[in-house]
Amino acid sequence: MNIEKTIRVIVHFPLKSDGSGNFTETSDCYGNNSQYSGYWLAEKFIERANYWLKNNQEMSQQLSYKPSIPVNNINIQFKLAGVIFHRNDNLFSSWDISDIDDYVSSENRDVAINLFLFPNGWENGATWYGYDVCWVNGTIKAYNDYLIYGNFGIDNGFVLNAIHEIGHCLELRHAKRYGYGDCCVDDNPECLDNCDDTPTYLELLNDGYLDPCIWNGEGHSNNIMDYSPDQQAWTPCQIEIIHSTLENRQVLYPCNFKENALFITLNVSTENKSYIAKTVNIPVGSKITVSNNLGMFVNAEEFIINGELE
Repeated sequence: MNIEKTIRVIVHFPLKSDGSGNFTETSDCYGNNSQYSGYWLAEKFIERANYWLKNNQEMSQQLSYKPSIPVNNINIQFKLAGVIFHRNDNLFSSWDISDIDDYVSSENRDVAINLFLFPNGWENGATWYGYDVCWVNGTIKAYNDYLIYGNFGIDNGFVLNAIHEIGHCLELRHAKRYGYGDCCVDDNPECLDNCDDTPTYLELLNDGYLDPCIWNGEGHSNNIMDYSPDQQAWTPCQIEIIHSTLENRQVLYPCNFKENALFITLNVSTENKSYIAKTVNIPVGSKITVSNNLGMFVNAEEFIINGELE
C-alpha cells in the first residue's frame, strides 16, 4: 500500500497588465471586490480536488474476460503552497506551455506543481510530461457554475481537468489517446501508457464497445487520463506510477508531514522541504541553514525558533 502523500501546489493567476480579466487578490473575475477573490478560488480548487482524490471511482470501461479492476485508495492530497498573480499581457494571451514556463521563479522550480488558471474558454489545459508546470482554462465558467450550482457545477470539469494535467506532471499518460488528444485507433506504441489495467481502444472494440473514445454517452470512459465529463477513476497501475514518481524522481514535491501532525522538531536538513503541523520547533543547539535559491516551507500556527536558522 502506498503511503499517503501531500503534494504542494502553487496556483498562478494570469491577468492583463491593467489587472483585469481574471481573479485578483481582492476581486472576482468580473472585477467585483468581494470574498470571491483569487485566494478564495485557489482554496476552493484545492478543497474540491482533494474531495475527488479521496473518492476514487470504479472504472466504467472493463474487459469482460478479465477480472474487475480494483478501486484502490489514491492516497494523494494537495496542499496550497502559494497564490501568485501575474499582470502581464503576454502571459495572459499565451497558452503555450514554453511561454508560461518563463513565469515560474527559480525558488518555485522542482519543489511544487505550478498550476496556472486562465479565465476563458472551455476546461482544457496542457503541460509537458513529468514537468512541474501546467495550465487549465475556465475560471470564468467555473465561477459561473459555482454561483449556480456550488462546487464548480455538476460535472466539476474545471477541477477534474486540472487533476488530469497534474497527472501528466506526475508521469501519467493518456489511457487511449495520442499526446495531442486524438484517439488511438491502432496499436501504435506512441499510445502506450505502460498500464495493463487501462484497456486499449482495440481491446475495447474487440470486446463489444461501439466507440471506446466517445466523450460522453453509453460506454464512455471515466478514467482520469481519458477525456470525458467525469474523469474520476484511477487504476492501481496509475496510482503506483504517481507514487513511484514522487518517491524516485519528483522527491521534493511532497510535504514531509501530514496535515494532522501536532508537533514537529526540525533538526535535519530542510532544504526544499515542506513542514505542516500545528507547532513547528527548531530546538536549542540545532542549526539549520537553507542555501541560496533553495527553500524551506513551514505552515504552522506556531513556529518556535530556539536554535539557529539562516
